[in-house]
Amino acid sequence: MITSGKSDTSKSTSWKVLETVLSHLKSVKQKAERGFVEALTRFHYRHLERQKSKLNKEKSKGHRRKVPRHSCIQRQQIQGTILLILDTKTHFKPMETFQYTHFTSCHPPSVKNGFVKGECLRILRTNSSDATFDENISNFKKHLGDRGYPQNLIDKILSGKKFTGRTTALKQNKKERKEILPFVTQYQPSISNLKEALLKNWHLIQNQPRLRQIFKQPPILSYKRNL
Repeated sequence: MITSGKSDTSKSTSWKVLETVLSHLKSVKQKAERGFVEALTRFHYRHLERQKSKLNKEKSKGHRRKVPRHSCIQRQQIQGTILLILDTKTHFKPMETFQYTHFTSCHPPSVKNGFVKGECLRILRTNSSDATFDENISNFKKHLGDRGYPQNLIDKILSGKKFTGRTTALKQNKKERKEILPFVTQYQPSISNLKEALLKNWHLIQNQPRLRQIFKQPPILSYKRNL
């Protein structure tokens, strides 16, 4: 009985020590959290004070904050309401030389036409006014002409790109995923009607029941680099 009493006493003492340790750890954690929040709050207020002081100095000296040339804020007033509108413009690096793929290079026509359409789409999306859009498109046509592109081809590719379609161009269209068989080959400029020949004889595949189930869509041409 005496041994059992000592054992009970030691267990109760251990639980008290454990509770004391847990209570101490909890208080330390709470103090650390409060200290972190207070330090973060002080840093935030100091940052705001520095920004306010910097703006006051610039205002007293008559300085205006510089805005990038390709992006600025326009101030407009409509029916007594002041609106701040973000005006954007296509940005080109100062060292840009516009060395586009030359028209006489050995590339498939789809590559040349595709990059022209892609660059035109970029200009359409990044210019918020029709004036800057027309300016960049005119410069783009000039750079293409310098790289050997015929004027009639340029006009044909860019005929459907108008500033009125900018809203549609900014929308992200969801494309339906299709399983299409790629026809991989090396590009040969002497064989310009390869795609027409494939489509013309595609009925030979469709006439076969098993092949018709495997190849449901006509193939697409995929050119690999000549080695």
